[in-house]
Amino acid sequence: MDSERLEIELKVLQRFLHPSWITYENGTRGEWLYLYAPKGRGNDFTLHIDLRRFPYAPPPVFIDRMLYDRHGNPLDKPDHFCHTLESERGRTQICYYRPTAWQMDESLWMVYTLGSLWLQAYVKWVSSGRLTIDEWIERIRKGQEV
Repeated sequence: MDSERLEIELKVLQRFLHPSWITYENGTRGEWLYLYAPKGRGNDFTLHIDLRRFPYAPPPVFIDRMLYDRHGNPLDKPDHFCHTLESERGRTQICYYRPTAWQMDESLWMVYTLGSLWLQAYVKWVSSGRLTIDEWIERIRKGQEV
């Protein structure tokens, strides 16, 4: 990503998120953005966004740790129901956007919003066993209570 696009993306994020929630890193491991995503009741997460292919492809998004399903199984491999992909370095990778639908003008704010939505649905599913991500998104589209 060129420096002008990066500057714009970071300004947008800073407009909506507390500055302490945003960490940008460009080092030997590549270009990463870390965004804090609190979900309440002790469910605080950080989204690790790999920027190496952004904006040409949806950036891989990892949660700061391995997440587990309601039965204690790690969400560490591709799973259609849970919307997860292959994990990396002990972190769950989420599936939040269909790669074929990706456009280069998609923003990191949108990536954060979708990642945050995924986490909200995950927390609700683990605590109650109800409401898959797809059901939640469909209710939002219909203007129903979630």
